[in-house]
Order: sequence, then structure tokens, then C-alpha cells
Amino acid sequence: MNSMEESPSEITIPIANAASTVLGTPVEALPPISESISLDALNELVSDDTSADVTFTSAGLHVLVHSGGTVYVRPTEDEMDRRPLSIASEESD
Repeated sequence: MNSMEESPSEITIPIANAASTVLGTPVEALPPISESISLDALNELVSDDTSADVTFTSAGLHVLVHSGGTVYVRPTEDEMDRRPLSIASEESD
């Protein structure tokens, strides 16, 4: 599957959904998150047993994931003022 949800895990779904919202692009059209970060490492770092924040860039977006599962996504371009900040949380699904 060629999408940000190539290997779905609990945290990749809110990341993909937030990226889709900010970019106005279907999730299926986004590149896999695994092209930007190791999914195993991401899952380990943001597990309930840790207190870590992870930042990375994917699909032209800055992604910030808090250990509790809250995801912040914003464009990396200079035009970021024109695009919304999307916040997703695992608890909201």
C-alpha cells in the first residue's frame, strides 16, 4: 500500500489523518511514514511507558508526537500561515 499507513500501528493512524487534513490529500496518496522514520522506534519512543516527544519531517510536514499519543502536524513551507495546524490524539478515535 502506498500511503502513510503502510504498516499501521496505533500512532501512525492519527499521524496519517492529521497529515491528510493539513495537506488536503487523501491518506492513500501520502508517502509511507516508514520512509521518514522507523516505525518500531517511533512506537517504542511514544509508548505509554516513556515520556518522550519525537519530531520528524514527512510529506513536507513537521510532525511532533508526544508520548501520550497527541500528534501535531504543520507544513514545512514558508506558506504555513495559510494552512491549518492539525492536532490528533489516539483517544479521539
